Amino acid sequence: MNPTFASWFFAAFILAFSHVSAQSPCAECIKAAQEELKGCLDHAISVDDKNTCEENREKEMRACEDKDCMAERQSKELQKETVDKE
Repeated sequence: MNPTFASWFFAAFILAFSHVSAQSPCAECIKAAQEELKGCLDHAISVDDKNTCEENREKEMRACEDKDCMAERQSKELQKETVDKE
């Protein structure tokens, strides 16, 4: 995935959910990954440092997707199935 596209995609994702006062664990995880990227980029000196920051953010985002976001989706699907059965 193109790092620039991924950055814009996840930034848009965060903005879409930022209006919620009590954010979901998925949105909080993604927001934390974005904040860590910002801090990393603030201290990056070279292009390689910046690339490493982006690679680390991508790993964190995948971890969010694999853990918090997946659990959230499964919970929503289970709730929907429960409502549909009623």
